[in-house]
Amino acid sequence: MKSVNAILYSAYKHHSTMKWLVGCDPIGTIWNESISDGYPGAISDPIQTLVTEILAQIPFGCAVEVDKGFLIENECILLGIHCIRPMKMLKGQTQQSKEDVALTQKVGKTRIPIEQAMSYLLQNFKLGFIQQHDGKTTNRPCKAEIRWYDGKDDGLFDVRPLIDLWGNQSEIKRWRELRVDPANAELSDTDISEIVLNEDWPSRLRKEHIERLSAL
Repeated sequence: MKSVNAILYSAYKHHSTMKWLVGCDPIGTIWNESISDGYPGAISDPIQTLVTEILAQIPFGCAVEVDKGFLIENECILLGIHCIRPMKMLKGQTQQSKEDVALTQKVGKTRIPIEQAMSYLLQNFKLGFIQQHDGKTTNRPCKAEIRWYDGKDDGLFDVRPLIDLWGNQSEIKRWRELRVDPANAELSDTDISEIVLNEDWPSRLRKEHIERLSAL
């Protein structure tokens, strides 16, 4: 049986640690469900990503940017997600290719929000908030959130009628089909968007994707 120290020991930090997996959106907003429970420091990044099922929160067809240690391409493919990860130096490789260098630099620039978010959490760490969050919030909707409902706060702008700003290809196609249907002539663009949102196309597309993979 492993000792407590062996379970908590992090080969990266070189001492006993606990690990939390945290995700954020492109502007650094952390949502409640993206904060995992604490895991012993010996757990690897790919395993922690798998057991927390955080990838299931990412809509079908979207991309996730991760650090070099997150070798999760296979898990992302199964869920219809594109994984963007900086290229690691291969064994015996003295210099990366021009393409790999460009990708690494691009990912590094776009990873600034998550680094800032992590810095904020470390500076304002509260164990009760991390461990005992209930997944609910009473705060006002985030200004960056696209699919918000009934937001009344100043600065919020309802983009539901603007399908091209938030819809994937299937949602945009479906929205336009509903818009030209004579039966929906009295519905507003917002009403049409609500119908599309309630149909939950990301989940439907992911289900179809998994069924196609299972048939191979």
